[in-house]
Amino acid sequence: MNKKQFTLKLSAVAVSILLASCGGGGGYFDTNSGSSNTDNTNTSTQVSAELLSVGQSKSSLNAGGQDSLDLTIRTLDKTGGIIPKANVKIEIKDAENSGASLSTKSNLVSDENGLTKTTLSLVNTTLNQQMNRTITVVVTSGQTKQELAIPVNGTAITISSDMNLLEEGATANITLIGLDAVGKPLSGAKASLVDASGKTVSDVISTDLNGRAIFKVPYATVLNSTNHKLSLLGKLTVEGSNQTVTNILTTDAVVLTANVANNALQLTSNTNPVGVDIPKLLTFKVSAATQAELSGKTVKFATTNGTVTPQVAITNIRQENGMWVGDATTTFSGAVASIATISATFGTNVIYVAQRVSPGLPAMISIQSESSVLAPGANTKVIALVKDKNGSPIPDTEVSFNIIKDTSSTGQISQPTAITDSAGRATVIYTAGAAQTLGGGVEINASAGDAKVQEPVYSPTLKLTVATQSAYITISQNHLVATDPDNNTYYNKDFSASVVDTAGNPIPNQKISISLELVSFMKGKFNWVRDYTYAQTSDGMWSWLGIWRWSRDYTIYENNLPKRITTFVECPSNEYASNLAILSVNNAPLGTKATFITDSQGKFDFKVRYGKNYSNWLRVNLNASTTVSTKDNTMALSFVPPVAAADVDDTDGKWRPDQTSPFGTDISTCSNYK
Repeated sequence: MNKKQFTLKLSAVAVSILLASCGGGGGYFDTNSGSSNTDNTNTSTQVSAELLSVGQSKSSLNAGGQDSLDLTIRTLDKTGGIIPKANVKIEIKDAENSGASLSTKSNLVSDENGLTKTTLSLVNTTLNQQMNRTITVVVTSGQTKQELAIPVNGTAITISSDMNLLEEGATANITLIGLDAVGKPLSGAKASLVDASGKTVSDVISTDLNGRAIFKVPYATVLNSTNHKLSLLGKLTVEGSNQTVTNILTTDAVVLTANVANNALQLTSNTNPVGVDIPKLLTFKVSAATQAELSGKTVKFATTNGTVTPQVAITNIRQENGMWVGDATTTFSGAVASIATISATFGTNVIYVAQRVSPGLPAMISIQSESSVLAPGANTKVIALVKDKNGSPIPDTEVSFNIIKDTSSTGQISQPTAITDSAGRATVIYTAGAAQTLGGGVEINASAGDAKVQEPVYSPTLKLTVATQSAYITISQNHLVATDPDNNTYYNKDFSASVVDTAGNPIPNQKISISLELVSFMKGKFNWVRDYTYAQTSDGMWSWLGIWRWSRDYTIYENNLPKRITTFVECPSNEYASNLAILSVNNAPLGTKATFITDSQGKFDFKVRYGKNYSNWLRVNLNASTTVSTKDNTMALSFVPPVAAADVDDTDGKWRPDQTSPFGTDISTCSNYK
């Protein structure tokens, strides 16, 4: 199918990234039971492993997609040496209902190099198999056992309303949409609306062929709700063949408010952020025409987060500007780090205020790295995530890092401490030494106050392996962007990946995993402005020159002085970006993770699809990994999806598809986003 090619609006050029670093899943597990095992049904001695090293080609699978991952199992003795011809059994727990299968028999024997492999593939023939779930794979050899919990995710539902503040007589239309990880609709699922307590407050509607269900909520329903406010979540229910029921809730709620005018209540205290579980006094001024309307009366309070004093007497009754006024003070205490909506009710009058709650003290910490296997002398980011007791990330907290074991000889961390960012993440760089190590030859610890590593966990420390790479992966990108031929609200961007061995020879028929990772999102807007640049004019003089163009980071000229204006903010994010997808060369959607096979030249082509209005508002990592000679090799390319020049009015500045960020325009905070 022909497609129209566009030149990039942003100055992107074709690049080829060559990253000689190694990574991926896998590790050594020891059960301290190294004897051979005898099968009761066979009198011959069975050879068993003392250690199992299991590697995954990727960490998760896409619900609803034709997805698979390779499991590479190595049978070893206690010293890390191979045990050839060892018996290995691979099982899928609850195989009948898991929606997955293996490419081999369950009972296998490792080869002369102690290796055996199988492929775990998804089966997607029913609606239930489009749902998120976890597949547990059990690998055993004699008394040695390892369980792998492989998430199948990406299925999500969204909820939206055509209005949030309802005037008398209005009706809100609530739309629920369910899509699996590759964008296929969840058709025929039971959809409903539930309130904040989980109670169903609507009829149950089956989703249509587009995975959509629409609910109508009238003004009267919201008006009769507590404090004239109704918080709604979307819910999808799918019943499995074995009578199991899978429910998915939306991560965000739609909050409807019935507009009821009042002039009797006013907040007089500040709403500066307060920590979790730290009491804060909030004072409201109450107004009335007579003293009798206030004397002996109370104000009722409620909150969506934590606690408030539920009922407070009105005090300090006095006259101001011809009106009688008094004060009502409630004590608020937030339970989790988020925005609390607090209501004050006096008679029929209600006022709502928003109070931000900051995280508490460090209680939980986890540590991870970008790569678990790296070459001698190579480096990797080491990231610690710090949370409070309620699971809220804690910013601006010091985290200490130290190496407790390193057999690579001269490995080192870039700095002993780091401060967490707004997402609670502290990052340092580990650089490997010159020597190779066995599995887990490097151990790094992270600490922050009294924070503890949560159970269950394989190890409270980060374990890395230093080994030489066995392949190099390169990714090139086209400088052109094409409108998706099947949907003109999306762009497709072309990429090409290739794999060569250490001698530079192409590796044909090699499986390569490609994944998209949302690193950050941006809020703000583009402006049609006269941007000033300091440049040399035709007469040889240097001066500030004004050029009309689209920009979100530009210079204006005031009082003969340049002034820089920025109208966007970049925010860290670990969230799944639902409008990003990998496509095959034939434009078939493959989700955010897909597997390709290299051709005779050791390469393959693919595309990345994204919504036009998301152009320039996302920062994405494109990760590629492959296993060559039992070693995992990875690379990552970071890019901001560009807009096509043909879709931008560069003459009069009247239109562009990405003029306003889909995440919102409030650049004062990263927390309040759409």
